[in-house]
Amino acid sequence: MLTLLIIAACTGSGGGESKPGPSPVDETAAPDGETDESADETGETGETGEPSETGETGPVLDLRGRVNNVLMISLDTARRDHLSGYAGALGDTTPNLGAFLERSLVLDDHYSCSNWTYHAMACVQGARTPLEYDFVPGHVTRTIEPMPEGVRMVPEVLSELGFRTGLVSANKYLSEEIGLHNGFDTHTLVHNTEGEVVVDLALEMVGEIASEPDVPWYAHVHFIDPHDPYDPPAAYLGALEGLEPIPYDLTSGSGYTQLVWGFQKLTPEVQERVLQHVTVRYLAELRYFDDQLQRLLDGLAEAGALDDTLVVFWIDHGEQFFDHDEFGHTQSLHAEENQSLVAFQAPGLAAGRWTEPTIHEDIWPIVFAALGLPLELPTTGRPLSASPRPLYTFTGSRAGASMAIIEDGQKLIYEWESGGRELYDRGADPKEEEDLYDSEDATSQALWALLLPEIQRADDVMPYVDAVGLEP
Repeated sequence: MLTLLIIAACTGSGGGESKPGPSPVDETAAPDGETDESADETGETGETGEPSETGETGPVLDLRGRVNNVLMISLDTARRDHLSGYAGALGDTTPNLGAFLERSLVLDDHYSCSNWTYHAMACVQGARTPLEYDFVPGHVTRTIEPMPEGVRMVPEVLSELGFRTGLVSANKYLSEEIGLHNGFDTHTLVHNTEGEVVVDLALEMVGEIASEPDVPWYAHVHFIDPHDPYDPPAAYLGALEGLEPIPYDLTSGSGYTQLVWGFQKLTPEVQERVLQHVTVRYLAELRYFDDQLQRLLDGLAEAGALDDTLVVFWIDHGEQFFDHDEFGHTQSLHAEENQSLVAFQAPGLAAGRWTEPTIHEDIWPIVFAALGLPLELPTTGRPLSASPRPLYTFTGSRAGASMAIIEDGQKLIYEWESGGRELYDRGADPKEEEDLYDSEDATSQALWALLLPEIQRADDVMPYVDAVGLEP
């Protein structure tokens, strides 16, 4: 019995862009551009196919008849440009995850549908944007409303297909509290709990739902470690030694609130010191998670659960460190909060990089296509395809509503309350630092024409905020 293990992580990136290649899949390149010699040794399941005249590709991820079970693992608040293989001068920050990616088929130009967990999880678990059922997960109301009743999600589809299902989540935005538990036979919330506890519960949960050999199962494990406050075990904080002190307590939520409101008032020298502390603590959280991830994978391997398992890793959203004058997430749809990562790994699956753009709503359609199962939902996502299409990301977060369109390497961002528009060439400017928007520019006009109907559609279901500046 071949199991499908899906690992999800919440990430963004300001850099580490995929390198262009002649086809959507580079079968031999690891995510960091290094050659993965194992990619050509398996001799099976590595079919990638060349794009046809319609832009469709062959079976990149075809596990029909060999995969029965699904395990999803997700990680909160992880910037892609701080992960091994993408971290550049930061070094080998997450060696276990990095090794995993080198053995995987990686979706290397992947975007979150939003910039915070509730919205991102709704997109993934529903395989569609929440606008499809006239809903916007939102902080701007200051009241977090649960999911609308009667909206079917992928776990419910899997349950109806006979899967045993289980959930362990360290974030309340993937739990019964918010209504994203439907379809799970067992679900455990340990909000803001460290990865060691999550792993212990996850190993127990998988052992329970996978106890009947002939019954397929689906499990989801969600880690929250990189989320603020950045307070990992002391053993991971050796890099703090020698750093000058800063005027904030980064081990508490109140300290981060003070940082957000006070950072711009600091001198440049003190700002630099603060960011040094933030970087050390954030990387320590990632390194701690990295060890817990390996402990989980080792535990599953020892139990025999990985002998016939496909592993899929994805990230829900990222984090910014004043890259665009804000701190944390739910702030904007720029790369450091919005860029993500997905990776698939299985025995016999060739490692490589899929370079066409993908988005969170695609994750489950890709998996269902790989399994050869019917996904009976009104999805906006799709299986892997080289056919061009625009991607839309959206947030109704506490910093305000905004929406972006990504097409042909260009990204246009609109902000509701200011009416502001920003345009970035992601190929030349992956950190989105040079705003190219010009109302007279043809690219700006073309992207705005595509984005405007989606803005108006979202505005209709957000009575608490009005879109401004919608004229051409």
